[in-house]
Amino acid sequence: MALIEKAVDEWTDEDFRELAKMRLRYGCMLANCGFHLYPMQSGTTHGETGWNDATSDVGTVKKWVEAGKYLVAVAKRGECALLDIDDFPACKALGFDEKWLEGMLKVQSPSGPGHLHIYFPWDTALDVLPGKATAEVRDAEGNLVAEMKLNNASVAAPGSLRFDAEGKKREGAYLPLSEQGPEPCRHAAEVVAWLKAHGKESRPAYQGRKLPFEFHPDFDMEEFIENEGCTEKQSDWVEGSFLLEVES
Repeated sequence: MALIEKAVDEWTDEDFRELAKMRLRYGCMLANCGFHLYPMQSGTTHGETGWNDATSDVGTVKKWVEAGKYLVAVAKRGECALLDIDDFPACKALGFDEKWLEGMLKVQSPSGPGHLHIYFPWDTALDVLPGKATAEVRDAEGNLVAEMKLNNASVAAPGSLRFDAEGKKREGAYLPLSEQGPEPCRHAAEVVAWLKAHGKESRPAYQGRKLPFEFHPDFDMEEFIENEGCTEKQSDWVEGSFLLEVES
């Protein structure tokens, strides 16, 4: 696809129109298949607010795209998951078989050919993965090579555009590598077994009894996180402070 080879500052008006058509087509396709979407902050890969209003309603998704919004796809446990591969060669070196992804919707990120997003309609094989933590796989040096996003975690949807004012990431579009929609993974059990064999779960949330303080009895951490439209990534007691990291 021509857009892969061009820097964003070289794009023409026709290129942006092509990208909008792609965003509309794949956004509606994903919504029809039960994937939840939401407008993302301009040029980033984060939602405008949280994930409570992410939806699989095709009409709503269409309105967002027609209003010029870029989109994120949001994992929802029991409905859809997202495999975010940061380094495909490293995954294969750890035994990942690319045939496991045959027939699935794959999207290339602006970071390059080794960085892919794979759209997983929910499979019961995924039920054994932790409900809150993201299933992560790291190489021997500790670099993140893949993570399965299971609930209220996101990736940029096909046809969306990333800018990077800080110069830390490559600018560009998220481009599908095939025309088909998100098909069920015929090898979901093998993917899950690989994640479990090589994965490292995010640190579990601390329970109140383990902390050197107590929350107010009316405060419910899970309810707070849900109301804020985000998901807990990890929490820990660090140098005298309780730190809570969330993804929104």
